[in-house]
Amino acid sequence: MIGFEYWLDVDVLCRVAGVFGFFSYIGGFAALQLQWINGEGLLYSASKVAGAVLVLISLTVDFNLSAALIQVSFLGMGVVGLCLRYRRATKRDWYGSGQ
Repeated sequence: MIGFEYWLDVDVLCRVAGVFGFFSYIGGFAALQLQWINGEGLLYSASKVAGAVLVLISLTVDFNLSAALIQVSFLGMGVVGLCLRYRRATKRDWYGSGQ
């Protein structure tokens, strides 16, 4: 049986965060492919940002430069996408159009 102190280990928690990041990536991609969500919607970008953050947390334990660069890229592109969606939504609400 795994002791409680094992789950309080920071290394284990970081690795668990990475697994949740994996599920965030795969879940978002699967939902997109099954047409449950829209690729231009908030949820898809949010799943990529969350996945990137969680995998980056796991990389603090087992660092890999190429994986870190991929995660930083996904994080950057995801944040830009979220900002553009927010800007478009507030502009539409403010001006009454999507322009």
